[in-house]
Amino acid sequence: MAKITMDDKIVTWSEIRSPWLSSNSPGPWVAEDDARELGWIPYDYTGLGPFILEKRKYMEAVDQLAAQDRLLKFIAAFNRRADW
Repeated sequence: MAKITMDDKIVTWSEIRSPWLSSNSPGPWVAEDDARELGWIPYDYTGLGPFILEKRKYMEAVDQLAAQDRLLKFIAAFNRRADW
């Protein structure tokens, strides 16, 4: 999980956290306060980031991933329907 902010030219990822990455993670669907009451102590990511990215390149990469995902879904659907 991260806070993602954008302006006209920059995308910033900050406040990076992960509910899974500790020795006794209860799961990502447990509220953090409830998890802490159960003894869950998340790893400290305060030294990681912020990541500052050029928005144009970031959006191109997101578009490429979305296109790949659509292609993989199309191939999977085609293979399910194909009469081999």
